[in-house]
Amino acid sequence: MRSLPCRLRFSAQRSPGNFLAVFLIIFSLMSYPSMITAKMVLTQEGGNYRAETAVEKEELVAVQPEKPSLQTSEQFLEPGTPLSKISENEDFDISNERKLKPWFKEISVVDRGSNWARILVKAKNLLATDRAEIMYSAAGKEYSIPLKFSNQSGDFRATIRNLKSKARYLFKIVIYDENQKEVFASPYQKLETLGRISGVVSEGIGMREATIKFRLGKKQENESVELQYRGVGYQSDWQQLSAEQLKQKSGDQFEAVLSGLKPETRYLFKLEAVNQEGQVAETSDIHHFKTREMVTEVHASKVSESTAEISAKIQELKPNQQVIVEYRELLPADDNKKRPSAWERFVMKSVDQPGLYQVRLNHLKEDTTVNYRIQILENEQSLFQTTVQGFKTK
Repeated sequence: MRSLPCRLRFSAQRSPGNFLAVFLIIFSLMSYPSMITAKMVLTQEGGNYRAETAVEKEELVAVQPEKPSLQTSEQFLEPGTPLSKISENEDFDISNERKLKPWFKEISVVDRGSNWARILVKAKNLLATDRAEIMYSAAGKEYSIPLKFSNQSGDFRATIRNLKSKARYLFKIVIYDENQKEVFASPYQKLETLGRISGVVSEGIGMREATIKFRLGKKQENESVELQYRGVGYQSDWQQLSAEQLKQKSGDQFEAVLSGLKPETRYLFKLEAVNQEGQVAETSDIHHFKTREMVTEVHASKVSESTAEISAKIQELKPNQQVIVEYRELLPADDNKKRPSAWERFVMKSVDQPGLYQVRLNHLKEDTTVNYRIQILENEQSLFQTTVQGFKTK
């Protein structure tokens, strides 16, 4: 601030208008946009008055505020940014200052066995001082395993061991800060270990046999394996495979051969690990397979008003077996409904083409629906039969 002295001298008569003019000059000076100090002294000289005015002007110097500097070395999220707005592909490195609440991008079981499981966790918004634990429950008790970050983006892995085979567990991930305070916890996740009986496959399936292969991990002393099976639709009870048919090939690899099966039949089977006390220690899932067809390409041809030719291909017919066709006609009844006649049977003969059997049906009724099926007899007993098919005479 600077002071500029200024002195005004003037004379004035006694009239009120002269005094008013003096005051107007003073007030106009005071309205100047600077700091002005004005003083007026009146003295009388004879019949006139003399006014002396001293004016000091103080100029104001404006101070411009400093512009804030922009920090571009770090990126910050706006306060209150929803986690859903953060791109999953955007990585935020672990820092030393809490910006957002931690959250989990992924929690998955990447591998498992009969008594262990490997967990992968991808976390976001962690601090360098944070720590994590896997907490899981088993048999009514809770256990925890400390975790270590595998990189600076918050990914870490852990392996849970000493689990029971073919058992279900629940686990969750908990994040703690440097004061051991829980910062964030995931919902509970499901985990199921594999059974010691694994790798079950059925192969080499024929009309009457099938080979079962499987693995038994960590076979206990004096422990045995049993295989039970049954045919769907004709066997209600489980049949047990003899110990001679179930063999240990190498290491934990086992193989069993089922024989004497029925063609074109669905079979169920399961495996059991039995301890030395005779108790079932573990049971596999129920698996299934279907034996190959014995009779294929069944059809009726050369159908006329009273005749038709039935043909079928038969696989691996034994000397004590024969192929027959059974048929019956659907005849009109008094109540305008068709009633089937009794089944009639004819033996099918082999023709020149290997595996092809044919028979000609005669004396059929005109414009009549005929149902038929193929049967395989072994020692005069029915071994297998196809589903019922039909045709209509002309």
